[in-house]
Amino acid sequence: MPPQLLLDLLYGNDEISKNFKENIRPYDTMFAFTSMGGRIDTSINRGRGPPIFRLQGQNVHKIGSLLPCDGDPAKFQ
Repeated sequence: MPPQLLLDLLYGNDEISKNFKENIRPYDTMFAFTSMGGRIDTSINRGRGPPIFRLQGQNVHKIGSLLPCDGDPAKFQ
């Protein structure tokens, strides 16, 4: 089940919900192209075979601020 905040954005009728629904594709695209971070296990690729990328622990998306600094153009449109 999605978090209550996301449910409110998807099914609400207020201005914030309307804005979210109108811009849901750009938001999705923005998060799809963030860098992934975590602790990388480098011991697994020893020898032949296809490379394996294994993350351990909590995995996070690394992304800067959604709001630009004063005077800077928006990066996510």
